[in-house]
Amino acid sequence: MSKHKGDLEGLSKEILTNLIKYVNAQQGCVAVAVTDETNSNVFLEIMATYGVSTKEKRKSSRIEVGEGLIGVWVGARLASL
Repeated sequence: MSKHKGDLEGLSKEILTNLIKYVNAQQGCVAVAVTDETNSNVFLEIMATYGVSTKEKRKSSRIEVGEGLIGVWVGARLASL
């Protein structure tokens, strides 16, 4: 962990790789909640992926709140705060 000091992307990749092996999964991603410059819009930035095709990786590294399964889940959690 200390070898990734200041490198969130590298740390995310290492954590995801080890987690995928531990749970014997086929795919996964690590995303971090981020606010835009005005602090009014929250979105998820994908930091690492595993088992995702190159075509899918090129689409976007951003998931909007309310978009897809993960975005809907985050939206529900933010609404309950």
